Amino acid sequence: MSPLPEGALLLLAATRWEACPLARRLRLKSVASGRFEGIVSDRGVVLVQTGVGPRRAAAALSAIKPVAPGFVLAVSTGYAGALRSKFRPGDVVADLPASAEDMALQARAAAAQAGLDIHFERIAHSDRVLGRPEDKRGLSERENAGAVDMETAALRDWARPYGIPVLAARAIIDAADEFLPEQAPGDGDGRALFDYALRHPSQLPAMALMGLRQWRIMPRYSLFLAKLLSATAQARTASVEIN
Repeated sequence: MSPLPEGALLLLAATRWEACPLARRLRLKSVASGRFEGIVSDRGVVLVQTGVGPRRAAAALSAIKPVAPGFVLAVSTGYAGALRSKFRPGDVVADLPASAEDMALQARAAAAQAGLDIHFERIAHSDRVLGRPEDKRGLSERENAGAVDMETAALRDWARPYGIPVLAARAIIDAADEFLPEQAPGDGDGRALFDYALRHPSQLPAMALMGLRQWRIMPRYSLFLAKLLSATAQARTASVEIN
């Protein structure tokens, strides 16, 4: 991997359904399988498509370990499951780094520009898809969290030794009281999804609903991320110039 521009931003997305629309919105170029690079508001940006789950995320991040010190912020993007009944599909849940009041203002402004509701809550980790409402309620009670995903924890573990702050800003895909197919392939493999649907026809309506939601949510969500990253990059550039 080539050297990074000073003060680069790292983005993580699990699937191609999450990574590719964001890459298009930010005008990032594909430079390798699962990796996109470009410039946003004079800041270098690297987007890594990791695959679903903590182990795949950790493996993908290990490949960029040599350039890790060049990043000033890591952002976990994509979809998350709601753990609060008030959160609806399409809402954004932002789990901010410590002492990030300015980032909260930027995120709120970006959400308003994209026409999205935003909530500032903890995003919990799960090693598996939580498909049953009772499992979501249990995790919410144990962790006091508003949403759940499977990759942010791996990003935090990777970033910690380098002192890189991590922002998780995820779009809700399933409500807290909704059933989600737990074993359905999540990496966007069309053949695998087709085969799974044939074996589990009763889950086809839920799978179709999730696919439709992704298609509906991504345009505004990717706009939100573009606005947020632009504001974050500009703020960090101004901070460097002042110092």
